[in-house]
Amino acid sequence: MTKEEKDSQIIDQMYSILRDGTRRKILTLLSNMKLTADELTK
Repeated sequence: MTKEEKDSQIIDQMYSILRDGTRRKILTLLSNMKLTADELTK
């Protein structure tokens, strides 16, 4: 495995971790917003 291949593997892993983290943050935000909307429409 060349250095470039190793680097791109590491970058791929970092991207997937970031993507997962972002998706989780967005889902949390959305569920919080839904809870807030439910409170407001009571």
